[in-house]
Amino acid sequence: MLSEGDPFAYNPFDAAYDRDPYPTYERMRREHPVYFWPAANAFLLSRHEDVNRALLDPRMSTSFLEWDFLRPRMALIQGTSAHRLLASALLNLSPADHARIRKLTNPVFTPRSVERLRSVVQHEVDALLSGVGTGDTFDIVSGLAEPFPRRALELLLGIPRERTGELQQFGTAVSDLLFPWLSDAEFAEHIACIERNVRFFEALIEERRKAPGDDLLSALVCTEDLGEKLSLDELLAFIAALVTGGMETTIHALCFAVYDLLRHPDQAKLLRDDPSLFKNAFDETLRFNNFGKLGVLRFPTEDMEIQGVTIGKGQCVYAMLGSALRDPDAFPNPDVFDIRRDQSKNLTFGLGPRYCVGAAVARLEAQVALTTLLTRFPNMRLASEPVFQVLHPFMRKMSSLPVKVHG
Repeated sequence: MLSEGDPFAYNPFDAAYDRDPYPTYERMRREHPVYFWPAANAFLLSRHEDVNRALLDPRMSTSFLEWDFLRPRMALIQGTSAHRLLASALLNLSPADHARIRKLTNPVFTPRSVERLRSVVQHEVDALLSGVGTGDTFDIVSGLAEPFPRRALELLLGIPRERTGELQQFGTAVSDLLFPWLSDAEFAEHIACIERNVRFFEALIEERRKAPGDDLLSALVCTEDLGEKLSLDELLAFIAALVTGGMETTIHALCFAVYDLLRHPDQAKLLRDDPSLFKNAFDETLRFNNFGKLGVLRFPTEDMEIQGVTIGKGQCVYAMLGSALRDPDAFPNPDVFDIRRDQSKNLTFGLGPRYCVGAAVARLEAQVALTTLLTRFPNMRLASEPVFQVLHPFMRKMSSLPVKVHG
């Protein structure tokens, strides 16, 4: 980790950054609010005001198709399933097409619609925790956070459980496909994995068209507005987004939520005593210790100036949520974990038309998992500090989080 007097060089691959990136964020906000990171050929925004503006500015596109770096790779994947997914991904659609698809899919993901899935989610959490007893030490990562979102997603989409490993690989392939440091061999492996999974989901979608079930995939296949339905490519792209957002991000959100609640037992007790605080408490865990290393991507559609720095059309901009959510100009006493804090400036799930479509599912899964843990094991404590997976490109990813269940 850099000392205060050292020349600044951003390095998210430093093990110290995984454990505690906040000194780096503080220095970036103070000295380099718009920082050019040569390793990714990208600009990093670290202040809340700039991140907030980037999320709302219509000149800041979410579309990877605006990215200069991607154009050569897009030429390589013409005619592949990966190209189909990218072309129809919500992030890459025009505002009009994005609004059309959100209008079709939003009814499936309202809090009321998602609530009917609670029993399924609860059953999976209960099954995973059934063998844990007083005096046991178990790993939150391998024992709950990793298997739970995968199992829940399989059930919610009606995917056979034997495809668990393939589903996880699909999520990784889609989320990692466009990272600049991906080797040619890794890129080719991801393209092949996407091809296999698209063929599987095409067959599954056809099955649901013929015989809809009581699952999210059937609801998406059948959703209709004024006679209009999602096309096959739009369905495939939406499923890919659910897999990436519903697995990796949920895994890390759960790990950090457990970690910070156990580090602050007074706050955990508040939540146990008053479950109505859950929504605010979950948002605070996402604010206080955000698992993302870089944040969300934006691509200017014209030359822009931010904090005196010119960013050219088509260049890559990372709006660093982890830093923005600890900015004292937006959150008083930002380094204090307070589940009753005002969350009106929390940007974790996005803003405006691009607000995360799966937010209600993420909240439901987190609520069931965390409240079950806290009520079933009220004296649970950290057994040791977490172990981080070093060199993960864009996540502060825990590989182990041991806890002790006391009597």
